Amino acid sequence: MKVRFKLPSNLRQKVWAEYKRLTSDKLLSACLLGKTQNPNEHLHSRVWRYCYKYKKANKNILDFAVAQAVLDYNIGYKEGNLLPELGSPLTETRESALKVQDRKRELQRNVKKT
Repeated sequence: MKVRFKLPSNLRQKVWAEYKRLTSDKLLSACLLGKTQNPNEHLHSRVWRYCYKYKKANKNILDFAVAQAVLDYNIGYKEGNLLPELGSPLTETRESALKVQDRKRELQRNVKKT
């Protein structure tokens, strides 16, 4: 089955301009140097751990999820954990789980460096 649709000429021009931009040699050469969207995808996966895509979230919840993901990445899961700041002490089980996550995080960083 063939499907065809027609775009108005002004939209067709916008789509064509965007297509030319995305297929330009300048952009493609930047991708060859390793400047791809993978770092963004990594951050997004961390954010969506705290703020699920399938649940509605307001801006405050999304801001919190982004801040927590950045904390986890930069200073670690144990140090970046906000439960003690909120008055809820870490249990031994939770603390050991956070340490395991931090070890995995360090291993991933060391693999990327080599």
